[in-house]
Amino acid sequence: MVREGSGYGGQGGLPNLIGLHTSIQKGYVQAVEEARAVGATTFQIFTRNQRQWREKEVSVEEGEAFRRAVKSARLYKPYAHAIYLLNLASPDDGLYERSVKALEAEVRRCGVLGLEGVIVHPGSHRGRGASWGWMRVVAGVRRVLSATSRLDVAIVLENTAGQGQTLGARIEALLEVLQELPADRTGLCLDTCHLWSAGYDFASGRGWRWLLARIEATIGLDRLHVWHLNDSATAFGSRRDRHAHLGEGSIPEEGFRRIVQEFPHVPKIIETPRSPEWDRRNIAWLWRLAGRSVAE
Repeated sequence: MVREGSGYGGQGGLPNLIGLHTSIQKGYVQAVEEARAVGATTFQIFTRNQRQWREKEVSVEEGEAFRRAVKSARLYKPYAHAIYLLNLASPDDGLYERSVKALEAEVRRCGVLGLEGVIVHPGSHRGRGASWGWMRVVAGVRRVLSATSRLDVAIVLENTAGQGQTLGARIEALLEVLQELPADRTGLCLDTCHLWSAGYDFASGRGWRWLLARIEATIGLDRLHVWHLNDSATAFGSRRDRHAHLGEGSIPEEGFRRIVQEFPHVPKIIETPRSPEWDRRNIAWLWRLAGRSVAE
């Protein structure tokens, strides 16, 4: 079911985009090589140390080398993931301002590196209420978009599993928020573990059709920028974010098969516990669902 003219159909020349999150510990170019080595056709990175607030400047030379490596490796539509310290819904003004500025810096690094966009979790309202928290998120994203108006880099909001007071577990609310943001520079990332844990049965035919229809009726399927393909180590509706290797958790295989086959040109990124052996196994598992043994 490939829809012409959408973000995942009608893109002649692109392979099925299957990839993983790779490390920049040994440099940006090494992250590209890691992706290609396991049979990926796309990938995702942190643009800097995700455990620290300290910013990182990316030189023009680094950016050019990274772009050349991506092109040479025949990888497509790479994305960044924002650091987990960000909280765009925080009631703490200091943390909120720091988060907005850090997201702006992420967008600027993406611009230098030639990344499609940056994926960010909406954050936690810390007891102030979901509506209040979402207003903070929208205001923060708009500020960053305004400050980086000359860059063709998207801010992509990711759904969450629903732990504590985090925003993003209710797909309906997430889609409503995206309707308030510019379509040309914002989009949606859906994580399968988070969907499953939040109580959305995308693995069943009925649940799958409901999900696609809901997106199409609100923001349009062309704004679905990325899938995160992670199995769930916990049961359906657990509201816990515990990633498992593909085929090793509670999500039926059919759920992943539909995504891989119906969204070939949307990046599908695994974020499972890292090891070279498991990375190759997970990527190969997805290529099997796509009907191929290796990337073509």
